[in-house]
Amino acid sequence: MLGTRTDLVYVEPYGGMANILLARPRSRVEIICDTNGLVTDWWLSVIEPDERRQLEQRLRFTPTRVEGVLREALHVGEDLTAPRAVRAWALAVVARCSFMAADGDRTDLAVSFAQTPSGFDAIELDRLAERMRDVQVISGDGVELMQKLVERVDTLVYADPPYAGAAEPLYGQHSDFRRGEMLEAMLAMRGRCAVSGTPDDWPELEKAGWDLKEMRITSKPGHGSSRTRVEALWRNPLLAEEASTQLRLL
Repeated sequence: MLGTRTDLVYVEPYGGMANILLARPRSRVEIICDTNGLVTDWWLSVIEPDERRQLEQRLRFTPTRVEGVLREALHVGEDLTAPRAVRAWALAVVARCSFMAADGDRTDLAVSFAQTPSGFDAIELDRLAERMRDVQVISGDGVELMQKLVERVDTLVYADPPYAGAAEPLYGQHSDFRRGEMLEAMLAMRGRCAVSGTPDDWPELEKAGWDLKEMRITSKPGHGSSRTRVEALWRNPLLAEEASTQLRLL
């Protein structure tokens, strides 16, 4: 739904773990941005060979049956003086626990991690590093980055901001989200733009003629039962038309 062009500048203003970028073919320029320094520390450590080896060693020897490891990761993640590879390790631990937990409280996170390996090994980290080797990783505000791109016509911007009503994450990543300014930037974008959310997040975009696709997603976090939710993707008219044309040609 984002098209298959590789001659564009591909940008994720809320990069996170870059799941969409990792699933796409390489673009001529790729940029991910995140306001959370732990996220950018993770990617920079994955890309840099020496730090990647440090990260791999630390993940390999992380105890999987010691609840205190989560407390250590939470502490390290808030320590801005900790080495970058150590902060990257902290993010990996907390992210893994968050994914596996049946709900969001820290007690369940600790229990989940006690039964779950870290989930990364040297081969996987090397594969990530190869895919990310030319990606520009920026620590900064996603809205400000989008505002700088408004006049460019050679861009594909995919935004995955905090969903409306989403709980504050463990490291406070949502606190500076500026919805109104982001909406203005998206509506003014001359290039291609898409944003994901829940179906009620961006009614202004639908009124402005953006294409809306809804998808039912089923997941099973941790030890809980399966959950089904509806996610939405809005595409501006330029992107929707280009992607539809490419699909027809295929």
